[in-house]
Amino acid sequence: MIRLPVLTCFFIALLGLAACTPPPMKPPVPVTFLDGQFSVMMPPGWSVMTDLNDDADLQIGDDRKGSYCIVLSENMLDFDDLSLQTHSDITRSSLRENLENYSESEPEYLQLGPYRAVRYKILGSIDGVKIIYWHVTIETRKYFHQTLLWSLPSEFPKVKSDFDAILESFTAVRE
Repeated sequence: MIRLPVLTCFFIALLGLAACTPPPMKPPVPVTFLDGQFSVMMPPGWSVMTDLNDDADLQIGDDRKGSYCIVLSENMLDFDDLSLQTHSDITRSSLRENLENYSESEPEYLQLGPYRAVRYKILGSIDGVKIIYWHVTIETRKYFHQTLLWSLPSEFPKVKSDFDAILESFTAVRE
């Protein structure tokens, strides 16, 4: 015969285990930009934002983690034979002008699905606050997409997987 206190302890232990189980992770959410032509998967916890950059075609972030991403897309028809590397050089120079203590890594050439890309890790500060950026230029058939992902240095190791997931999910819905 099982005593009532033993059963009570057993049920309390089960409830305690259930309370310790983390909630299920929500799946990434697709978000389109540039009139639905392109898409990325937004990591769990991230949301669409509107106050990061007035010129951005996409603005997403996670305020809890202090991690953000913007995409600024430019039609290739507006340039004379501009290469992926030259576009990256031009757009990084704008970032360089706005950061103190600027330093950048060597370029990393990436293949994001069918798209060529070049990525730089940039360190700098604004008003004494250090920031790590990934500056990624993605070349599609008709556009260059300047993609900036950033966080504080202390948060970067925790959000790097989110940054990777966003970049790896970049796709043309229609172009």
